[in-house]
Amino acid sequence: MYCSPVGLKNFKKRSSKMQTKNIKRQYNLHINWYLRCLSFYFLNSLLSIQLSFSQNIDCPSSHPELLITSSSLQYSLTPEESKLPPVIRALLIAYQDSIETAMTLENSKGILRLKNNLEHPWSSPQHRFNLQTWRSLSKQQQTKLWQNLGFKNFEHALNKATLSEQFLQIYPKHNTLPKTFLPKNFEPGRLRDEVFFKKIYGMSKAEVAKSLRTIHWGKQRLKVTSLHQIDKRLSAIHKDLKRCFKRFKRYYEPSAGTFHWRMIKGTSRLSVHSFGAAIDIGVKYSNYWKWTLKVYGVDRQGLIPYKNNFPWQIVKVFERYGFIWGGWWYHHDTMHFEYRPELLIDID
Repeated sequence: MYCSPVGLKNFKKRSSKMQTKNIKRQYNLHINWYLRCLSFYFLNSLLSIQLSFSQNIDCPSSHPELLITSSSLQYSLTPEESKLPPVIRALLIAYQDSIETAMTLENSKGILRLKNNLEHPWSSPQHRFNLQTWRSLSKQQQTKLWQNLGFKNFEHALNKATLSEQFLQIYPKHNTLPKTFLPKNFEPGRLRDEVFFKKIYGMSKAEVAKSLRTIHWGKQRLKVTSLHQIDKRLSAIHKDLKRCFKRFKRYYEPSAGTFHWRMIKGTSRLSVHSFGAAIDIGVKYSNYWKWTLKVYGVDRQGLIPYKNNFPWQIVKVFERYGFIWGGWWYHHDTMHFEYRPELLIDID
């Protein structure tokens, strides 16, 4: 039976031929079904309205000086730095506690000079894709793209990404969260230059530990890095969430973890948790791509179905302090937030 006023009208005509005793019962069943359908459509409409709200959430920051927009205003680029590619300028602003300056050696290539006397090569990305342009790529075009960038495939790129690939996909700064599915291998932020992050946070667990500080997250005490004021930013995030969105407390408390020096399961890549620069929350209400596959399998196109239960307000509070959300990944991980301000700073 489907939801239609026409179906209800036809039922009335057919019911005139039924016995009087059954008419009322059948008619009531049909009315109840029809009302359930209307309720379903009404709730979906409300959901669509909620998802379309502006990202300018009604929650003033408790520490506006820690917002990413403030970081952009507080950093003054030298005349030479102003000539650098936009993505490299974003890096200078995002990690100003760690990067001294950047120099150009040749066209679209150069060196980052770090404050700990280390250096790191950079190259400007050959291509940049947003959600729409990535969605338009066919399977063959994706394969060719990875090969042109010097990789065998997407997995190879994940394991060997440089700063150039780190900016290949543009993190969405939309007013809505994903509703249905994300295009295959759209993973803004998952492509990380691990060597770069080791140089700024620490090459080993012991080195990272030197910068760890304890923050209060509800009843928990969590270890996070103090570099780039990440400890202060997370404290501000929790303060904002508690003040403005107490009704969503079950999503952000308790935390499932912050600092943990480890490899990502099934890979040889370090998790951003290894640097004390990531946090997992709301595991009970989260969606992870492997769990989704186990329950739903792939869809008709052979893609991982997209699932998310997190409120958009929580995501936006994290983003304004420089944390990206794992829910924007094709291989979604909605409990996960990591400090990646270079992908959120508007520098163009």
